[in-house]
Amino acid sequence: MLKKYRRLLTFSAAGLSALALSAIPAVRAADHGDHTPIENENRDRDRQLRLTDLYAFIRDGYLVLILNSNPEVHETDAGATEDSFRFPENVKFEINIDRHTQVNFDVQDPYRIGGRIVDPENIAPDIVFTIVTDENGEPKPPKATGLSETTKIDYEYGLKDDPFIRNTRCGANVAAIVLQVPLNDISLPNQPLLIWATSNEISHHSPSGFEQVEHAGPPLRSMFNPPINTRPPSQHLQGLRVQPDVLILNPDNLTSQRRVKFPNGRELEDDVVGIVGHPEEPPNRWTENDKPFRDEFPYLADPHDPQPEKPTDCVTAEPEEETP
Repeated sequence: MLKKYRRLLTFSAAGLSALALSAIPAVRAADHGDHTPIENENRDRDRQLRLTDLYAFIRDGYLVLILNSNPEVHETDAGATEDSFRFPENVKFEINIDRHTQVNFDVQDPYRIGGRIVDPENIAPDIVFTIVTDENGEPKPPKATGLSETTKIDYEYGLKDDPFIRNTRCGANVAAIVLQVPLNDISLPNQPLLIWATSNEISHHSPSGFEQVEHAGPPLRSMFNPPINTRPPSQHLQGLRVQPDVLILNPDNLTSQRRVKFPNGRELEDDVVGIVGHPEEPPNRWTENDKPFRDEFPYLADPHDPQPEKPTDCVTAEPEEETP
């Protein structure tokens, strides 16, 4: 039985692992899997590997990283509870941080990525947090490369309310990975952080033993360009003609106590659909989450109880008429 995990972990720095860069035949799409379902024997495994959202923000001198996956856990795993839910077995999740690539914040940002990356072909992880699940679907404590051996990580894994602010996600749960690391151990003076995440499947054809199948960066991007999911950010512009799919934290925010706001990082409260725009959103769409977020670690709301139908609170109300 999988229960939520929360620890303070101290680890030694080590060399970065090589990532498998080859694409896979199946076309996958992250960001809640808003695409035609894959109707085959691997569909259940496929949706468990899908990454829904990546969040990066600052709280009280800590960098908080939240990676969510499994967009259909509320439908397929209807009986899942906070104590009984399991992650997929033998999967590797990675959260990557580049702290050497320069970003120009003094130019227009039409792609809403937080700035213009000066040399996108040189994007590469300086710090990697790796979470691997065993044959029973239990995630092991996070391992990290590129950090001091004295660095401590606060972490929690498990079933949580889906924080994505959109009507269709009301009442939905996700599989969450939450990490909290001292900001001083991560950031460098006047240097932005470029952040992205991946899910990786076991592969006998890859030197690392794993093959990348999903990518998560800024919201509402990889779902509309699935090839992003199997390539590293350094290949996005030259190979796919799209801006590198990474979250960017502005260095001004790294040295202050004010909260970051999308597209410079991503807060749980950020209404990204309202900022970016979505053609299918109703005029009375929600602009805040269906459950209040916590003020302290792990910040996400508790999961919804298993139920066969959408909660009555999630039924979209008709817009109120304006009073003359």
